Amino acid sequence: MSALALLTRLAGKKVGKSTLDAVIKTAKSFIKNNPGKSRVDILEHVGNKHGLNLTRMKTNTARGVSTRAGKQTADELLKAKGFFTPNQLKRIDSAAAAAAKEREWATGVLGTEEHLGKLAQKQIDLIDESIKTGIPSKNPTVRKIVDIRNMGFSKKGTNTYTKAQQKFASDYGGKGEKSLDKLRSRPDFQQAWHTARTEAQAVYNGLMGKPTPAKKILDKYGKDLGWEDIIGARQDWTDVITRGRKAYELDKGKLSEEFIKQGVTGLGKFSAQNPYLAGIAHQLGIAKTMQLFKNLTPRNMKTKEMIQMINDPANIGVEYNFMNPSMGSLQGVFSALKPGQLNKLGQLPKMLEDAQVGLKYFDDEGILQAIGMKGRELDPDQMRRYMQYIANELPFGMTKSGRPRYLPIKTKKYIEGLMSGDLPWNFNKGGVVKGYAVGGLVGIGSKILAKLAKKLSEKELKMLMGSLWKGVDPKKKRGG
Repeated sequence: MSALALLTRLAGKKVGKSTLDAVIKTAKSFIKNNPGKSRVDILEHVGNKHGLNLTRMKTNTARGVSTRAGKQTADELLKAKGFFTPNQLKRIDSAAAAAAKEREWATGVLGTEEHLGKLAQKQIDLIDESIKTGIPSKNPTVRKIVDIRNMGFSKKGTNTYTKAQQKFASDYGGKGEKSLDKLRSRPDFQQAWHTARTEAQAVYNGLMGKPTPAKKILDKYGKDLGWEDIIGARQDWTDVITRGRKAYELDKGKLSEEFIKQGVTGLGKFSAQNPYLAGIAHQLGIAKTMQLFKNLTPRNMKTKEMIQMINDPANIGVEYNFMNPSMGSLQGVFSALKPGQLNKLGQLPKMLEDAQVGLKYFDDEGILQAIGMKGRELDPDQMRRYMQYIANELPFGMTKSGRPRYLPIKTKKYIEGLMSGDLPWNFNKGGVVKGYAVGGLVGIGSKILAKLAKKLSEKELKMLMGSLWKGVDPKKKRGG
């Protein structure tokens, strides 16, 4: 059907060639001056200018939403001779899709629960697949959502975390300084990077719009010289267990020897990142804090202020990577407590202090509180004896690989047990912990331990593991 015949049908009356030419001119002029507009936008503009009804409401029953769409005859009109070629329409569609995603990104819709709820199941499956495999999706919407999630959620040392950090370093460093290795030890870079991670969480949870560019992030939030002390302390903790460093010699290598004895030396044993290094610990957490923003903070606090508070050096500690706790687990417990329960923390504060980790949270009145370790100065002897206590007593059970769990971060009952007093906590800072042989648990192997774990009760397994870890007194001479 010709363009003139289609236009006549849409108008409901006979129209001449001059009217058709005017409609064509309007359509082409509109898209030329408004790149990124869709076919529906073109039809609505043409209809409004020439008094034509070219669009309709289209309902998606599966999602329960209605959107504007072109009438079938109007869609055919845009394809008719004189209007747009097939290639021109493809470019219009592509530009419109890209512009729509940019608008979602700019308004903070992309990646939020509201947006995820509107995605097709196929897109949700693609998101899950990309997160699990670490392979970037070819779908631009999926890729952007996964990028936001990875930046804010991923644990240190994972491929997605490293890739996101490398990209940020490239954007932040500029020419000649794009290497992550060159920037990793700079306090300003670390502050900018962790602030960007927190922003990513805010975007993901719909608390703000598009993230701040890497180069401008410190301009927005302010450079804090306190990060120099954080990076210095992180290096101090690493030096204690690094042969050849002064701190190592002062400790006579005792803590390093304990790391080796308990198997905390290989990549990926207790942490995705090398557990033999110290890391930065956000005592307010990032993911859970932003997720529960309204419940965990004073009602009048702004998103920017919360991001600044999370990354304030006063709220950041240093921990060995294998000890770096999941603050999300603890914050999740605190967020579920009823008014008054936050005042009854039992042995939890002492346990955190013994482990030399710190936690901060907002109490019932919205006041920031701190429990556990307050500073960043490591006591190597206490850390060594804490590790021995955990290996002997297994107060928090074991990991799936058969290793002691050093913090109560995986199971809610451990945290609540410390708070209620039901879980015994008898670590003595000045006490002596019995030694154990290097063999014991490490020598058994994770596969055998996994089989045992399925057949024995938790109590029986704990008794077995305790005896295995205690091993042999190294002071006694072997016979024969």
